[in-house]
Amino acid sequence: MDSFSKEEILRLLAAARARRESDWLMILVAFLHGLRVSEVLALTPDNIVDGHLDVRRRKGSMRTKQPLFSHENPLLSVRDPLIAFAGKLRKASRLFPISRATFWRRMQH
Repeated sequence: MDSFSKEEILRLLAAARARRESDWLMILVAFLHGLRVSEVLALTPDNIVDGHLDVRRRKGSMRTKQPLFSHENPLLSVRDPLIAFAGKLRKASRLFPISRATFWRRMQH
């Protein structure tokens, strides 16, 4: 299994952010929180509670509550941008209303 280097992750995040904020955020959330694509795509504004990401894990795993972090590198700082992004949406809406195939296409792009 191949993995990304730190430089590759930063280039991927920079390219995603230049294209679309939501692409950058969904990739960043998946990367920082170790989420499956299906878990990221199921997130709603209700999953962001008191600076934490409350996630219902798939494949029999338990629910997790993970802190949203700020980072000195803005490409890796998820807390404030995700909270602001979610604040613009209706509570019942998904943060990233796309399909798994669209997620994959955006990653490849």
